[in-house]
Amino acid sequence: MSGTTLPVSGTRLDPRAVAELLHPITWFAPMWAFGCGVVSSGVPLGGRWPLALAGAALGLAVLCKLLPAALFPALWRRWDARTPLACAGVIAVGYACYSGAGWRVLGYLPGYASEEGLGGGGVFLLRLAAQLGPLPHWAGVAYAGLGLAGLLALALAVSRHPLPAGPAQRAARICRDALWLGAATMAVLSPHYPWYLTALALPAVLAPRPAALWLMLSAPVLYLDPDHDRVLWPSLVFLPFVMLLALGLTRRPLPSSQGGL
Repeated sequence: MSGTTLPVSGTRLDPRAVAELLHPITWFAPMWAFGCGVVSSGVPLGGRWPLALAGAALGLAVLCKLLPAALFPALWRRWDARTPLACAGVIAVGYACYSGAGWRVLGYLPGYASEEGLGGGGVFLLRLAAQLGPLPHWAGVAYAGLGLAGLLALALAVSRHPLPAGPAQRAARICRDALWLGAATMAVLSPHYPWYLTALALPAVLAPRPAALWLMLSAPVLYLDPDHDRVLWPSLVFLPFVMLLALGLTRRPLPSSQGGL
């Protein structure tokens, strides 16, 4: 906020100044934590409010940053409309407050894919493949399609399974699902902003996994590639992630008779 002048009226602070202090990044973690807490509380999931409140909390997080939308399947279970309706309603109301701006209400959202290089060689895997030779013009579109299909398949697999009845087991399952959804999204995007990866810290508290923890803890290495024109530094982040993920899948423990994770 360097260089920002807070509006004042005489000796009283203008209420609009408060909005400048509420940077969107400060809202993501508390809204996601609140959503997890509501769903994993001792209140029966058959009730009306827990799932609706969780959806509303996720909607507030999505208003701040688009990426939390990838975590939606961790909270939602099929055939239950309360979570998606509450989430969509909050997002719609949030944008409606600025509907007077017309299509500009979307801000920089239409240019987000271009900013992250999803349509070309901005993502790590395409940059790595480009080291072997020129890529065809359709490589970026093909990667985006395959990546989206993979994320949708993971989301469907997560949302198919019912949440455990016990609050502790429910919280662990939600965090585990959120961790994998978040890690998969980050791996596909290979974001240009390393601090995106730190969002994995919250679900990792209850569901630590070596692959996801590596992705989060190694994020500072990406600051060594500020121009995104080298493959060495992102290779040190994403290739060990893939190896740890493969190792974890091959050593996956057998389910216990009591339904442990």
